[in-house]
Amino acid sequence: MNSRLRLKSGVYFQRGFTLIELLAVIVIVSMTVGIATIGLAASTESAEFHATVSQLKTLDAQARAFSRNLGSLTMQFNPQQQSVEMYVNYNNELLKQITLAKPITIQIVTERQVNSITFDSFGRSVDYDIQITTNTRSITWHVNGLTGYITDGKDQR
Repeated sequence: MNSRLRLKSGVYFQRGFTLIELLAVIVIVSMTVGIATIGLAASTESAEFHATVSQLKTLDAQARAFSRNLGSLTMQFNPQQQSVEMYVNYNNELLKQITLAKPITIQIVTERQVNSITFDSFGRSVDYDIQITTNTRSITWHVNGLTGYITDGKDQR
């Protein structure tokens, strides 16, 4: 915007922005966009992590309820497919399956070091720990097999 104006005194001046001013604005805007993008990526990963934790806690409660109604069932953690599956033991029917977000891995820690938990017809299982890990954080929580009470562990970032 370079239009020249003449004042009554005969002095000319130009209206508009200089190249330095335009470059300064572009730098400030691009820095703001960069910071916002990094913050958005971090919050997305955190949301996926907390969604997975919530899904697993709900799945444990559902497995206990289903086993009381349907009899014994097994909850399996499949690390290759990044999924958790729940099967009725007497006919091997798939009741429920959830797929985890890709950067999240789950490990079940029991006395026997297996990736499946069996619930009896009263909704009981062995005590087990679940470790959920992403690229930037890890959390382990303990599940009481008799009651299903979940003790949240340390969130390690």
